[in-house]
Amino acid sequence: MKTILVLTDFSKRAGYAGEYATHIALKNEANIILCNAMESTSELADGVELNWPIAEHLVQKKEETILKLEESGEHLKHFISRSSSFKPSIEVIAEFGTLAEVAVNIIYERAVDLVLIGSHKSSGLSRFLFGSHTHQILDKITCPVLLIPENLEFKGISSIAYATDLSFDNTKVISYLIKMAKAFNASISVNHISPLEFPAGETEKTIRLSLKEHLASYTPPVFYHSIKGYNIKNSLLEITGSGKADILALVHKRYDFFERLFHASVSKQMADSATIPLLVLPFSFSTEEIVSSRQQSTNSTSEHNLS
Repeated sequence: MKTILVLTDFSKRAGYAGEYATHIALKNEANIILCNAMESTSELADGVELNWPIAEHLVQKKEETILKLEESGEHLKHFISRSSSFKPSIEVIAEFGTLAEVAVNIIYERAVDLVLIGSHKSSGLSRFLFGSHTHQILDKITCPVLLIPENLEFKGISSIAYATDLSFDNTKVISYLIKMAKAFNASISVNHISPLEFPAGETEKTIRLSLKEHLASYTPPVFYHSIKGYNIKNSLLEITGSGKADILALVHKRYDFFERLFHASVSKQMADSATIPLLVLPFSFSTEEIVSSRQQSTNSTSEHNLS
């Protein structure tokens, strides 16, 4: 991990996200980019006096934003110990556009490894009609995003819980989590969440063995849990509320319009309610999906009937 992007709106929750990012940067010897996305030109034009050229207003707006970012950067430097052998650089960027658009460009241009943002609750109506900034970030960003709940101070990372339905190859996810965990000497807990009525199939057993082989050389220990329940969100809240995890990791899955109406994104639900940092890994981490044993059985039956 070499570059961490912190998206800020200068709020208190964004301040906590920046502080959290600083601690991660120190452990991973990574540099920090502080970024603020400013409103679009059309929005800025509203309310601007006619005798004041828009271009001049935009220049002044950007200069003021950069000054605020530099002040935030100076604040983060207080969390860097004088005895620390590594001093992360803190770069500031202010750009016009939506938060997601600006972030996507920076991630591509600067090879960002992790994005941090302070999460906040949004109303169900506004989220359904327009989508919050956080939800847009989860849909568009192509690297892991760490959401920091409001008013959460950094108190170390000793355990990372990963929740999965085992419907895809988890190798890429586990590899990333190991890198993050090693920096803090943290343990990893792999939690398989499945419906109550389904017993463990051959696919689950195969993946469990694969995980053990992949993690055989990793210490501290890795734990594997099987959690069965009808309500996935409640199962995840039990994990986060148990006090046994400092970060909850999920893979963000995308759905088309009709699927979204009936299959709400679990990662987005958790973004609004998690009480510990939520690490959301992008959809690209699950591109090599596997067919479950139940689906294989269904397909085999269908083929038999057709023949």
